[in-house]
Amino acid sequence: MTAIFPSIFQTNERLIDKRISVCDYYIANGENLVPLEESTILPNVSIIQTPGYSPSSCCYLYLNDRKRYLFVGHTLQNIYGNWQYDISKGSRSDLKESLQLLALLEPDVVISSVSINYSKYEKVSSKRWQQIIEACRSRIDNGFYH
Repeated sequence: MTAIFPSIFQTNERLIDKRISVCDYYIANGENLVPLEESTILPNVSIIQTPGYSPSSCCYLYLNDRKRYLFVGHTLQNIYGNWQYDISKGSRSDLKESLQLLALLEPDVVISSVSINYSKYEKVSSKRWQQIIEACRSRIDNGFYH
C-alpha cells in the first residue's frame, strides 16, 4: 500500500502512517474471511481510516492513470449541494483529524454513499476540495453535528 502514497503524502508521514492500513480489513472469500491485500485484490485502491461518522469509518482512494476517485462513504454527505458530515454516532475530534487527512488527498472526483436532492458525486478542483474540507471544519468548530 505505501507504494501508492509517497508522492502524495510527504508532508505529514506520522498522521498518514497511523491512518492508512489494510491489516484490519477483510473480505468474504466463499465462507471464509481473508485479509484484504490491496496489491492482489484491489489494485490501485487504498483504504483510509476516517473515524468520525463512526469509529470504524473508512474511505477508499482509487488511482488510475488520469484521475483520483475518493469514495467517502458516510464520512461526507452531499446534502442539497452542500457537503456535510454526521457525527451523531461518532466523534467530533476524530472527524476533525480525518478531515485533516482527507485535505491532503486532492481527489478529482468525490463520491458519497449519501445525498439528498443532489448528485452523490462531484468533480472537484484542488481549490473546491479545500473549500469543502474547510466548510466542514468550520461547522465542527461551531458545534454543528451535520
